[in-house]
Amino acid sequence: MIDIIKAKKTFDKHIKKYDMNNPKIMVKYKHSLRVSDLCVRLAKSLHLDEEKTSLIALIGLLHDIGRFEQIKLYNTFDDQLSIDHGGLGVNILFDEGLIRDYIKSDKYDEIIKKAIYNHNKLEVPDTYSEEQAFFSKIVRDADKIDIYYIVSNRDKTYKYDDESITEEVLDCLFRKSLIDKTLAKTDLDKMLITIGYLYDLNFTYSYEIIRTGEYVSSLFNALELTENKSIKAFNYIRQSLKDDFNI
Repeated sequence: MIDIIKAKKTFDKHIKKYDMNNPKIMVKYKHSLRVSDLCVRLAKSLHLDEEKTSLIALIGLLHDIGRFEQIKLYNTFDDQLSIDHGGLGVNILFDEGLIRDYIKSDKYDEIIKKAIYNHNKLEVPDTYSEEQAFFSKIVRDADKIDIYYIVSNRDKTYKYDDESITEEVLDCLFRKSLIDKTLAKTDLDKMLITIGYLYDLNFTYSYEIIRTGEYVSSLFNALELTENKSIKAFNYIRQSLKDDFNI
């Protein structure tokens, strides 16, 4: 059995090795705790037993462990400009043996490894087993829910000096398909990728959390766009989300 309380204490000890005065470190520390809690909420909605609930709580806690080293080395969250933080997290946990500080048994190593590696990728590979894919989907949903929570903060507003949108990004969203992060060329592209996360959620309860938190409406209300083309595009997308998800 995984002792998640002990795991969180171990996690705290590990994170304190980094500069806790760096806002980026604190953002990801708090994000990791919230994602772990969201994983538990999703697990309960799916009626998972205690052992599996503890497992997904641990995966949620550790899913971004590569972020802290990424920030230390590169001071950025941008994987394209630095390193894939999902893969880095797997290296830290398994190549360096850190995972044994969190769970003594290697019974769930492949599930943990694949879920952490995959959480920031475009999609879950067909090569994953049913169980590996299931846990990957839970942490992917929890991660995206919390990102929505962060960007929809009611104290935030989003203004853009450049409101251009890459056609490939907009086309993906209009087709309601996943958007590859490598397509993003502008800040508005990155916002559209975040909005597009709604088309990659796997569980009904994930939508319920976002709907109850009014994250989508808060996010759109925070956008201060001035150009007709971008306003028209975002109005269309907003209506599509209402139609598709009642959100």
